[in-house]
Amino acid sequence: MGLVLVLLLLSSVASAQALSSDLPAQASTIAGRVCVDVDGDGLCGPDEPGLADVRLVLATGREVRTDAFGRYHLTGVDSRVPDLTDGPHLRPGRHALKVDPRSLPPSSQVVPRIATVEVPWGAAVLQDFAVRPPPTPPSL
Repeated sequence: MGLVLVLLLLSSVASAQALSSDLPAQASTIAGRVCVDVDGDGLCGPDEPGLADVRLVLATGREVRTDAFGRYHLTGVDSRVPDLTDGPHLRPGRHALKVDPRSLPPSSQVVPRIATVEVPWGAAVLQDFAVRPPPTPPSL
């Protein structure tokens, strides 16, 4: 009876100390706003209104549309994770993100045109886009 108890104890210790090379999956997110650049500074200020239904596209083809307040988020994007196959280094978690100009008001301009977003492992990265409306013609 004592022998069986020792075997059970050893087997539970051995399985508890087993190591795995799998990294935990942690989803990374890119989020932000698309706003009307009222003051022309190229940034989304807290008082500048968001633009609804604007299409944003990653270089991979993945896309998202803004909500009624101009907010968007892309979850589960590839991030910088440790790569143990060829020595310790990081795989890039670099993404090109841009606003589809066809989803903007005519003749408006967006800043930045294309954003390169660095996504750390398991993190959320904020990237805003400011849209300059077309110039208003002078009234007569």
